[in-house]
Amino acid sequence: MNAHILPIANVNYLDHIFTDFKLKIMPAAFYEQIPQEHLALWCHNNGIYGLPTTELIDWLRLQITPKTIEIGSGNGAIGRELGIPTTDSCFMRRPDVALLYTLQGQPTTKYPDDIEELSAVDAIEKYQPEV
Repeated sequence: MNAHILPIANVNYLDHIFTDFKLKIMPAAFYEQIPQEHLALWCHNNGIYGLPTTELIDWLRLQITPKTIEIGSGNGAIGRELGIPTTDSCFMRRPDVALLYTLQGQPTTKYPDDIEELSAVDAIEKYQPEV
């Protein structure tokens, strides 16, 4: 197993891509300009587990149907950008899960108010999606 310890660094200059817990979708070229360690540290500090790009969104638009939902959406950036329902179990809000993350030094995801709290099974049952 390989491990990489991130150096302590002030990465607050990246906060402009994170507003009210709603991640902005940026082109891949934007992220290429930022040191990889800074992106990793900023994501860690904010409980962000992926940085979707405009290129990904453009590709996804070609794949989805009107009956598409996002399950396990976390911060909801992808579904929000695609204009589809965003759902998540929001398990990191549970006190026992939040405590486990705290003990590990890992911030939890901050779920925006537009995330619908549903388990995957409940989301499928409610929306009957094709994708």
